[in-house]
Amino acid sequence: MDAENKILSHVESTYDEEFEIENVKKGSIIFSEMYGKDKAIVHPKGNDELVFLAGEYRDDEGKYYDSYVLSKWGEELKVSLQNVMKQELPESPFKVVVYAKTGTYDASMIDTPFSEFVEKNKEHIRVMVVAAIHTDGEPDVDRYSDGIYNIYKEVSQLGAERYGVSVGFVDKSEDISDYIRTANVNNIAWSNLDAKLFGYLSIDERVNPENQNPRVDKKLLLTGPDAVVNHYKVLGE
Repeated sequence: MDAENKILSHVESTYDEEFEIENVKKGSIIFSEMYGKDKAIVHPKGNDELVFLAGEYRDDEGKYYDSYVLSKWGEELKVSLQNVMKQELPESPFKVVVYAKTGTYDASMIDTPFSEFVEKNKEHIRVMVVAAIHTDGEPDVDRYSDGIYNIYKEVSQLGAERYGVSVGFVDKSEDISDYIRTANVNNIAWSNLDAKLFGYLSIDERVNPENQNPRVDKKLLLTGPDAVVNHYKVLGE
């Protein structure tokens, strides 16, 4: 059985559901502990928004992992944030990405609400909102500061100790819907995006003044919407 069929067999037998594989990345047979083994981007049949990773453990022959549970939680949170996103950044496609420490979740939690999981594992979770803002030329970041700040505050209330918002400013002619759709599995930084990108910003829990992180430059503390622009990075600088 080839890699694609093995991975498909794992997820379908685990969740008793039909899935489709978008692509497979072949791993290294000889140097699997360094480069990993075969893995794939997968989604439930008929729902390509719910993408996740699945593959063979690099140091455990014949054992497979997947991040379907994390993707389900991400989509759950996306629904809960839909209204605030429409209000603050109405034209921006976005994805909610949930990271969790290995061993804190498993397939048995597929129907567990995120609120229940985060209550017991808040220190092991990171929630990120990845959004794109389309602009006609160089962006006026100040114009979006209130919206980004309010979204950040909303994400900070989801219960996870680590959280953030990552925004790319993209030319209005670019269609990056697939980049956003796969933001939880593509591992591509804004700076490496194959599109006309003007700049980007990322803000996380470290810049929340309530956390009193002594390692953060006071100029970068998110004391209000006006401080959002301090995190903007022009591409190439």
